[in-house]
Amino acid sequence: SRPQSSPEDLKALTGNVNRLNETFRELQLKAMHQPLKGEFLDHIWRLQDLLQNHSDSLLVMTGSLQKLEGALGSLQAQAAQTDRVISGLRDSLNQQGDLAQVEIYRLSVEGNSSRLLLKHHEGMLAGLTSQVEHLSDQLTEVGGEVGSMNRTLSYDVGIHHTRIQDLQVLISNATEDARQMRLVHIAMEQQLKQELAILNNDQKENKATKGWRANLGLQAYLDCK
Repeated sequence: SRPQSSPEDLKALTGNVNRLNETFRELQLKAMHQPLKGEFLDHIWRLQDLLQNHSDSLLVMTGSLQKLEGALGSLQAQAAQTDRVISGLRDSLNQQGDLAQVEIYRLSVEGNSSRLLLKHHEGMLAGLTSQVEHLSDQLTEVGGEVGSMNRTLSYDVGIHHTRIQDLQVLISNATEDARQMRLVHIAMEQQLKQELAILNNDQKENKATKGWRANLGLQAYLDCK
């Protein structure tokens, strides 16, 4: 297998290739001014082309390697985050498991308590059933007594109803008598007011007559003087 190169090694290699390119350019410039064999010059040109292609390939590989390193870093970060999430999920599952065990134990305890309570309630229910049966018998007896009392009360209510009707007739008659007396009272009150008015008028006339007579006597007395 080929050894993996780091970005620093690729950069160093690229720098060396660039320096070789510069060296070959210098050789080409010198060859242009000095007479050299054409075959040697062709070798130099081909070697420069190869080095230039190799340099371009190295640059492309360097860029690709940097992208791969970025992707690898992102994957490593995602892997670390995934590990943290998995660890959190594991802790949460462990916690949920512990809570589930506690809840199961609690439900078991409550189930035992419920069974004991149910037995206690069954005993109480049996006692209540017996009491209800006894009360039912008593209610039957009371129902018979109540029926007898209802019949007696119905008779008494009929008598009281008749008496109430008689009282209503008496009240109606008394109300009519009171109304008639009120009318008579109003008529008498009006008549009394009229008689008092007449009497007041008579008194005023008597006073006027006496005053007139007194004035006449005084005038006759003065005339005699």
